Amino acid sequence: MFEKVETIKRQKSLGEILSNKKAKYIVGTILLSGIGIALPRIFHVLAGESSGATFLPMHIAVLIAALVFGATSASIVCRKFSNI
Repeated sequence: MFEKVETIKRQKSLGEILSNKKAKYIVGTILLSGIGIALPRIFHVLAGESSGATFLPMHIAVLIAALVFGATSASIVCRKFSNI
């Protein structure tokens, strides 16, 4: 475990850290979770309460997560804003 920490410390830039596939998966899932929470709230403010049930903007983040990162990421994104 400490070997991995030392390896990360040796890397010089954030781009090198994010070149790792697992890091991209984690960061992408977290960002899409945030979008999945923020997008419906912004949409309801701008378009009104009744239009939210018609367009269902929360599902956009889940679909993007499923297409880019797979079903596991999509289920995590979906679970994050289903409790709100």
